[in-house]
Amino acid sequence: MPMDLQNPNIHPNHHHHRLLAAIDMGTNSFKMVLIKANPDTGRFLSIDRLREPVLLGRGTTDSNRSIFPDSQSRAISALRSFSRSLQTHQVHDSRVIATSAVREAPNRAEFLARVRDEVGLQVDVLSGEEEARLIYLGVSQCLPVRDSAALVVDIGGGSTEFVVGNRGEVLFAASLKLGHVCLTEMFGREGRIADMRGHVNAVLKESALAERVRELGFDVAVGSSGTVRSIGKVVGGAAIGRRELGGVVEALCGEGGGADGARRMGFPKRRAGTIVAGAVLLGEVFEALGVAEMRVSEYALGEGVVAEMLRRGRE
Repeated sequence: MPMDLQNPNIHPNHHHHRLLAAIDMGTNSFKMVLIKANPDTGRFLSIDRLREPVLLGRGTTDSNRSIFPDSQSRAISALRSFSRSLQTHQVHDSRVIATSAVREAPNRAEFLARVRDEVGLQVDVLSGEEEARLIYLGVSQCLPVRDSAALVVDIGGGSTEFVVGNRGEVLFAASLKLGHVCLTEMFGREGRIADMRGHVNAVLKESALAERVRELGFDVAVGSSGTVRSIGKVVGGAAIGRRELGGVVEALCGEGGGADGARRMGFPKRRAGTIVAGAVLLGEVFEALGVAEMRVSEYALGEGVVAEMLRRGRE
């Protein structure tokens, strides 16, 4: 669990801390995490999170992954809001990163130039493997996985990242073009579940991910980011079991499911439109990789970015 600021033995010294921030320009939403950190020890606490539903991947297809003008405008507006928050909180240092939607966009140079010129922010576009590594680093700040062989799965809007790590070292990292937003765009919000499953399994098989994961092995599976956290809250636990996940998938895909069913089950309105795809994807990952139970991490990419900033500052 996140560390308690009141414990002086594990938390940043009240008089010797820095305020750091990471902005994650994701396919579905832009997120900013604000962290109070001790630069000497690297220990930190996430003290605030902001989220803007930018929907950067809206309207994109496999043949056209360009970031459209209306999406660019929403992005600029969100980043301006985040930039104001950075100034208000007097953040010492920050980093802005972009993932799948920007990584795959043929017009990304034009878009990033607009961000630089209109907002004054420099954006680092992460490779899929680097994104996966930073997610593992973020999860390691939240859960005690460093002493175990851990499989980390992070379902995003445009891609899903997989990491196998042990004792803080990344042994394997992969990023697959499977995300809850892109799957929803491909197969619709309410149906074509069989086609969606077939596509997910084809991508997993082509990647040879299962063979690599089995070769390395893992003691604990961890899921991070919104899809996993939302399902975790609905099933009411710090972990998601295979049977519980199967029940969620069945309810979402059956009669009376879909977005309306998702809201009745307790999923937030902003996630109801894409949670069917996210749950189906997670279910297929469970099956393909032999996951019986997945722990839920509250930390993910943003916290990993800040942990990396702290590590580099101490070198």
